[in-house]
Amino acid sequence: MKKNISQKFKFPWEPYYSNIEKLTITKVEKNILKNIFKVSFTDFGIDIEHIGTRKRALVEVHCVIATVILDHFRYISITDIAKIFMKNHACMYHYNTTYQEVLCSQKIYSQLRTKLNDLVMMNRYGIDRNKHPKNKENLMEENLSLLKQNKLLKSRLKEIKKLINDKLLYANISQ
Repeated sequence: MKKNISQKFKFPWEPYYSNIEKLTITKVEKNILKNIFKVSFTDFGIDIEHIGTRKRALVEVHCVIATVILDHFRYISITDIAKIFMKNHACMYHYNTTYQEVLCSQKIYSQLRTKLNDLVMMNRYGIDRNKHPKNKENLMEENLSLLKQNKLLKSRLKEIKKLINDKLLYANISQ
């Protein structure tokens, strides 16, 4: 299989592309998934010779990619996600667990996950985390403002309920 893949494809992410194309998702989502593989493999130096093997570098990158896909594409079945990797559904659970329990504490893998999350957010929603105007201080100020508004609305609602109850009571007395 390994020899066949290296003869058939020029780049290591290409075998995954054909499986991504089989999914019933939008073209934009397919392109996002393709970019996830391309960026990951490029950053970690995964070449065509790695594909179809159980080399540690490939497996660990698969763990990160699978976790990102499972997080952002929840409507794609785990079996369909596994088909992208040419694996079965149990491998996806294993990849996700391996990332959550082992790899997430390693800076290189958490950085890759952040990079892939940013890629998804930018291409899917147009949100650039680094350029987003809402920093922590702004969010805290907005939160306080919303808490004050909520308190005011609760107070007004209480007054309205009292008025309604008074009117209902008055209407019952006059009958």
